[in-house]
Amino acid sequence: MIEAMGPVQVLQKMRSIVATELEDDTLCIDEATRVGELPHWDSVAHFRIMVALENDFGILFDLEEHTELETVGQVVDCICRKLSIAESA
Repeated sequence: MIEAMGPVQVLQKMRSIVATELEDDTLCIDEATRVGELPHWDSVAHFRIMVALENDFGILFDLEEHTELETVGQVVDCICRKLSIAESA
């Protein structure tokens, strides 16, 4: 489990994961980036990214979260909430 990570660290790690999954280190990803907006971020890549995030952060997304999170910022916030819950358990 990842501990003591804030939104900045989560975003940095997410940038790395997305770049790896999309095989493009030149991507510009910030909180406003919309899911699926980047080249090659299709439904299959989205699933790979979400699974990679789950594995790297030691969390699980609900089915609704897989489909309802619309921006990178929303994904980061969701990860931070899940890490906070896991840390307090």
